[in-house]
Parts: sequence; structure tokens; C-alpha cells
Amino acid sequence: MDAGHRGSRITPNIALFGAVVTLGLVLRALRVPQRWEEVSWLYAAYSGPIVSALDEGRIGEALTRFTGLHPPLWFVLHALSERLAPVPILWMGGSALASALAVFALRRWPIAAAAAATSAVQLPYAAEVNNYPLLACFVAALWALRERAASGATAWALPLVAALAGWTHGLGGFIAGIVALSLIQRQPKLAGLTLLALVLAALPLIPGLWTIWADPGTRSQPPLKPALMLHDAWTRFGPWPLLWLPLGLLGARRAPAVFIGWLVTLAFVLGLQAAHVAAPHQLPYALALTAPWALLVHHGATTTGARRLALGLALIQGLGQLPAELLRLSALLDTTPRGVDHALAASRPEDHVLLLRPAPVNDDDKRRISPTLWRLPPWTPMPRVRLHDAPLDDFRYGQPRRVNGRVFFVLDEPRGTLEGLLTDAPTWIVVYDHGGDPRYGAALADRLGRRSVQVGDDLVLPPK
Repeated sequence: MDAGHRGSRITPNIALFGAVVTLGLVLRALRVPQRWEEVSWLYAAYSGPIVSALDEGRIGEALTRFTGLHPPLWFVLHALSERLAPVPILWMGGSALASALAVFALRRWPIAAAAAATSAVQLPYAAEVNNYPLLACFVAALWALRERAASGATAWALPLVAALAGWTHGLGGFIAGIVALSLIQRQPKLAGLTLLALVLAALPLIPGLWTIWADPGTRSQPPLKPALMLHDAWTRFGPWPLLWLPLGLLGARRAPAVFIGWLVTLAFVLGLQAAHVAAPHQLPYALALTAPWALLVHHGATTTGARRLALGLALIQGLGQLPAELLRLSALLDTTPRGVDHALAASRPEDHVLLLRPAPVNDDDKRRISPTLWRLPPWTPMPRVRLHDAPLDDFRYGQPRRVNGRVFFVLDEPRGTLEGLLTDAPTWIVVYDHGGDPRYGAALADRLGRRSVQVGDDLVLPPK
């Protein structure tokens, strides 16, 4: 009998399992408000070309257009929300739901579901305004369906999930191929249908793939630096991933196909980074490794004691992350007067407001929050505004959105395009988290010929 079938019959302590899963859902919910910050505002602009294609009736282009290196599925969904309901909390909440569905996909393997529910890798990316939470969902579904198929159970959804995974992220398509190949001996018909679905789904994307391959910019990421990457991972995720190592290695003996799939995925990610295609300072690719590793942990927990240990570790893992989440949420709700408050109070409804905050050292670090941007509640409709004929995804023009009448811009540095944004209406400039950098203070005021108003640590430059 297959290890996955035997493992699916394990019944853990229901109360402890329920506590872990509930904690995982709570942690995801806490992520949603935290992720309403300037990087998310900028991420939301990436689907701009697809929005334009939909607006102009170019449906085929919208459905097959790559965004950077990424296939179109998530970006099409986001573009539809931009047209129908441009409400930021829907974007972050939808991603958190996708992250929660990754846990739901593993429900037949309770230890795996518990490990994923409070995963220190899954949670930081749970509410991102990009395609990675959806990738995590499909990867978990692929491996869950693979386990069912390997045990002889019905897994008719595997070809569909494989196609959707490939349309979400290239890594999703790669993993779908691994899963299909692992089933060739046990389920040859299902494996063949899955590979066929992958090929058929990829056909409309071939022109985009060819363009990416021919573009030298595709291979322009920084070099691989393993020591720096490990240090960054430790700083962000803590020791939690290492604590699962013994159970995962035990599970590798009982579920070798899953372990080989995990290893091949890891090698593929490192290969992309070594080839300068994937960024080594960005760690969302680890989401593709968490679901199969969680299944290995499940297969490694073969005794009652080991299962209780795994559930306890999952609970401690979640509780260990909770204080930092609550601390950031508390800081987010701080009502100390800020520059944006002054601008909102002094400006007229038809004025423009430009928010200027220096970019983070690493936009992949999800610990930064923005009490300033929270002055624009994320449940408020924020439709895009096209100004200066700039593309909707051109970050140099601040991705303007209309919020309760005013047009808001978000910039990460005082770019040369700044003066061009000040011509359509009286524009208030709010500078914050500048750390005393003169480029954001005195030099900026001199450059624009304005006097600044100090509001706490923030600076406000009123219109002339």
C-alpha cells in the first residue's frame, strides 16, 4: 500500500489540529491589513498593460500577455478587479484566501496541513498583491492530488490544476510536470492527460515565452550568494524551517517520490538563480517547496508521539510569530498625527496628493508597514487614473489613483518625472520615513521652490 494512502488514515488530536489551523487562519487575517503599504500599491500597477488591453477589447492579448517573467492568470484576475471593483482589500484578502486554500488542499494529511497552516515561509507571503499566494495554492493542490492518485484514489482534477498552475507561474508548470512524471508507472493515463493539459495550456503562451527567452534582460539578476541568502532567510523566517528537518528526512524514506520532487524543485530554483533569471535576494520561490516538505513531515510522523510532537511544533511555530504580527498591527493603528493628515485636512477634494517614501532596501521583506497609507482605508474604491499619457504600470509616474475625489500618487524617490506630476492640479507632497536624507528634505524643497511644513517626523510641501 502507498505511503500516502496509509498516512491519510492517521487521526491526530482533533482539538490540537483545530487550534493550529485556526491560528493559521488568524495569522493570515492579520497579514491582510499589514500588507497595505507602498510596495503593494506599486505591485498593483503591474497588470496595467492587461487593463489597457481589456479596455480596448484586445481580449486575446490580455489573456496571453506575460507580465515580466510571469504568465497571465493572476494578472488577468487582478485586471478584472481593477475594472470592476478596484478595492485594495479585495486583492490582499483574495491572496490570503488562496494561501488558506493551500492548507485546505492538504486536509487529508493533517500533519502536513498543520505544518503549512503556520509555516514561517507561507505566512509572510500570504497576502501579497502578486501571483505567489495563488502559486502556493496550486502547488499544494498538485501534490495533494498526486498523493491521492498514487494511492489509487480518484484525482480527476489533476490535469486542470496543472494547466492553471502553469498559467500562474513558470515554477507551477514545472512542478506540474514533475508530479505528472512521478505518476507514469502507477497512473499512466492520468499522467499522460496531465502532460497533455500542460502542453495545450502552454501553446498560447509560446510567443511570450520566446520573447522572454530572447530578451537579454531576462538574465540580469544579481549573482547567487548562498551565505547571504541563508542569512537573509534566517533573518526573515527564523529557525522554524530547520525544526521540521528530522521529521521531513524521516518522511523522505517513506515517500521517496515526494522527496525527489522536492529536491528537483529546489535544484531548478537554484539553477534559475545561478543563471541570473531568478533573483537570489527574493525568497517567494520557497513557497513551491513548503507543500511537498509538509507532506514529508506528515509521512515522517508515524507514531502517536511523533504526531503530537508535530502538531505541538506547528502550534508553537504559529504562536512564536504572533507577537510580531500583533506588534506591527498595533503600530499600524497608531493615530499620531502624520504629514498625510495635514495634507488631507488642508487640501481641497479636487487636489492631488503625492506620497513620497524611500524604497525599502529589499522589497521582498514583508515586515514593513505603512500607517501613512492606512489613512487611505483599503476598503475604499481606488480606481486608476491615467495622466500624462503614461503607461499604467510605469512606476516613474506614481501609479495615480482617485481616492474620495483626490488623486493620489506614490513614489519611492524624487525622480526626474516629479515636476511633470505637479502641473494638472494643486499638488501636496508628503515626505515620510526619509531618515533625514536631504534629497527628500531641503534639496527637494529648493528644487521645487517650496517651503516645507514639519508634521512630526514627516514633511509636507504645500502647493505654491
